[in-house]
Amino acid sequence: MSFSLLSIFIFTPALIYFLTRISLAIQSSFLNSISSRALYTTGTTWGAFMVPSLFLGLVIFGVVINIFVELAGRLAVPNREEWRAYLEAFNLASSGGMNMDQKKIFILMSSIIVPLTFLAYALAVRNYAQFGSDGIFYNGYLELRGKNYAYSDVDKIYSVNSASNGLYYSVVFKDGFNLTTQNLDITQTPRELEIIQLVSQKSGLPIEQKVL
Repeated sequence: MSFSLLSIFIFTPALIYFLTRISLAIQSSFLNSISSRALYTTGTTWGAFMVPSLFLGLVIFGVVINIFVELAGRLAVPNREEWRAYLEAFNLASSGGMNMDQKKIFILMSSIIVPLTFLAYALAVRNYAQFGSDGIFYNGYLELRGKNYAYSDVDKIYSVNSASNGLYYSVVFKDGFNLTTQNLDITQTPRELEIIQLVSQKSGLPIEQKVL
């Protein structure tokens, strides 16, 4: 196996994991800063951070490979004219005869991907729910101010047994909004049941069973 393939299979997944862990730590710090407002504060799942980490990891990997190739090439071909001729031949071969500058293409794509990646991180960090003594607050991905609900606004509470997603809980409000625990980081944890029991107690509604 070549060095490039080996680095793709080892370095890139490790980098994606590292970026995901960093983003989760940032989310945890943010949630801790606002947790005093409610009895329970919970954020989105790790999957929401893994997707932007994947794209950012590929960009970082591309930068590292470009630097490595540049340094290795300059050592192997110290003559600048010969190096330029090599790059032109490489661009011609790798672009199907169109002689496109691969480095410029990479920079252009990265300038689009990186801002979108950080935007996705920011939206994921801001995706959280709070369960207080008086009501529920939920801030979705694309919401600026979030939704405030009193417990009297709760219409139904379901314990959902899904063949594809396993067991999770669903809180349906009278305006039709459905808040599910499978989109939060409490899914299949002891805190999940504690929160749902709190919602059931405060709203006076039973937890109904639903099979999907």
